[in-house]
Parts: sequence; C-alpha cells; structure tokens
Amino acid sequence: MIVIWYRPIWIDALSGKVSIREIQKILDQLGFPQAFNTEQTAICVISLFDNHPKLLRIHDIIVHARKYLGKNYAENTRESIRKLSLKRLVNHGLAIFNKDDPSRSINSGKWNQCLTDEFYTILKSSQKDRPSLIKSWTKLHKNLKENSIDTTHKVSIKISDNKHLDLSPGPHNTLERHIIENLVHSKIKQPEVVYVGDTKKKMLYVNEDLVAKLGIILDKHDKLPDVIVWSKSDKKFFVIESVTSVGPVEESRKSEINNIINKKASKNYSIVYITAFLDRRTFAKFSSKIASDSFVWIAAEPDGLIHFSKKGIDL
Repeated sequence: MIVIWYRPIWIDALSGKVSIREIQKILDQLGFPQAFNTEQTAICVISLFDNHPKLLRIHDIIVHARKYLGKNYAENTRESIRKLSLKRLVNHGLAIFNKDDPSRSINSGKWNQCLTDEFYTILKSSQKDRPSLIKSWTKLHKNLKENSIDTTHKVSIKISDNKHLDLSPGPHNTLERHIIENLVHSKIKQPEVVYVGDTKKKMLYVNEDLVAKLGIILDKHDKLPDVIVWSKSDKKFFVIESVTSVGPVEESRKSEINNIINKKASKNYSIVYITAFLDRRTFAKFSSKIASDSFVWIAAEPDGLIHFSKKGIDL
C-alpha cells in the first residue's frame, strides 16, 4: 500500500486561508488565460500577497518561495517567472510593474512588482464576500483584452545569433518560442534548428542546407512535428511537439515521426522524442498518453525533463 502525503500551501489571509488550487480557481473566475494559470503563477501570487504592499523583485519572489513555500526555484527560472507568470498577471490587471517608478528600465536591478489593491482584496476576502467582489471586478474589466496569450502580437523567436522568426499569435506558438529559447538552447548540445512549424504557415522555417546535408525529406503533406532540432555533437534528432490542447507524442505518433525522419536519411543517428507543455496542469491531461522512451518538458519548470522509460530504476 502506498500512502501519499500532500501538504497544501496556504496563504494566511485576514479572513481565512486560500490554497494554490483556490487561487487558480479565482484566476479562472477572473478570466485569466488557462494556459498561464499554473502552480508557478499561483506561487508568485502567494509571494506578492504575503508581502503586500511591499514591492518585490523576482529574486525576492524566488527567495520567499524557497524559504516559506518549499519551492526551490533556481535563479535561472527568472525569465520563466517574468514571462509566463508576472507579465501575464500585469497584462490581466491583477499586478503592477514598478508602482514606485513606472519609467524604470526593464534591465534595472530595482525592477519590481506587486498585486493590485483590488486583487489583494479579493484574495483576502471571505468565501461569502468573494463572489460579489469577483463579479464587480469582472464587470469593471469587461473590456480587458487577454494580452497574456498574445492574441494580437506576433510571437518572435530567436533560433540563432543571426536568425529570428515571427510566428502567428497564440499560446501554441508562444510555447514554441519557449521550446526554442529555453529548452533547445539550454538542454541540447550544439543545436541546429532544422524545422519550425507555425499554426498558420506549416513550413514557416526549413533549414534547407542542413536538410540536404542530413539527407532527410520534409514534405508539407506529411504530419510534421512542431520543432525538429539536430545536435551535431550527439548525432541526434530532437523532435518536439508543442502541446496546449492536442498532439502529444503517443506511441502511434512516435511511429509516424520515425517514418518521416527515416524516409531517406542514413541510420547513423538516433531520435529523441519530446512533448512540451506550458504547465503541469496541461501535462496532467495527457500524461497517460505519453509514449514510452520519450521525454516531457514543462515550460513553467524549465530546468527538468521527465523521462518515460521502459527500463526500471533502482531508488
């Protein structure tokens, strides 16, 4: 018999306690984009709430999460926290950047954030009062645009020192940006981007010279993966699927990708299959479908990879 002990994380509010799950529920009720309604975002909310009205730097949030909430976030998660959580909270009218100096440069070491007074009031309210406060907030912000899912702005990706791509807006392509910038360039040795697809333009980027050199065929009529990367030093193809609603690397999909790569290429390489998610919440929906001998990467927790291995391990 296996017993799992779950220790919830709480906010000590004036009129009660609010768990991470409850925070995410409140964010849902406020129309916050689901793609960014993650545990990481909730941890940011807790840290800002616990210190309100103090203005916190990202470093302060990381320290608070580590010291009081049992979340050992590394300093190199700063960009993930800023882009996937804090920026989204600000865009949705729930937090404020640099309340003390709105003109502050983004590169300043004093860059900070805090919750809006309205959101703070909602969080500390009683279960009885909270619905009416949420209703009032929603009515007041009824024209709010969901900037945090990039619905009106193109998604820019840096694939190399001298090459940038502009993808069409949306959470799927936002995740592709994080794949390239936070997964590929940090986890793969000597990466060379072979292919990047777009939700509106399938063959957005194909490195034709590299494709010819590797001897593979990328046919627009095939069901191509979202991102293909070549590691020159490891002699490996990294095939990555960006999943926000459909399309993880299942066993059948693994076979399809294998056939695409193997159409013409020599066998002097191996293929690494990766499914990428924005957060654990989305991953949980597809976890039972992930193919064996493949990996999962979560953008909100960029330091690690989850390996679905056929082989057992000794603890």
